[in-house]
Amino acid sequence: KKIYEDTLAVGKTIYATHQLEDIDEIIFLWLRESYVPRRVKMNIHAYVIVSSGKQADVYTRRNKISNRTTVLVPQKDFPFQHEVNIYGDKIAFLNAKKGGKLLGIVIQHPHTAQTMKSWFDLAWKGAEYLNTTGQYLGKSSKTTGSAK
Repeated sequence: KKIYEDTLAVGKTIYATHQLEDIDEIIFLWLRESYVPRRVKMNIHAYVIVSSGKQADVYTRRNKISNRTTVLVPQKDFPFQHEVNIYGDKIAFLNAKKGGKLLGIVIQHPHTAQTMKSWFDLAWKGAEYLNTTGQYLGKSSKTTGSAK
């Protein structure tokens, strides 16, 4: 929770990747009921690349009220194991998988954060392209915006 709180303290746009199918239920509820409403109130937008799955569909339907823009990628091709958040000059790697040890690592370095943000932008554009062409999800345009 301390790392998520740090994203609020920094107050910058968040660029993230994660999967939702195996997240610890206590963390999931805390994020939905406490963290996200505070992030929304602070007007901190999140751009999130999410692995597909049942929970991802519910997650994307809540984009507007969660001040979030998402793009889906197929879980089978992009099996994210950890959440990654890029915010300000920091990168956080978080593990909140059910049954696993909660773990978080933060790297604070402006050049490293910029490099990771460039990787994120590349992945975002690739995901938008794949979704727009229907090459992956079988639908034309599953994206809900672009990361700026």
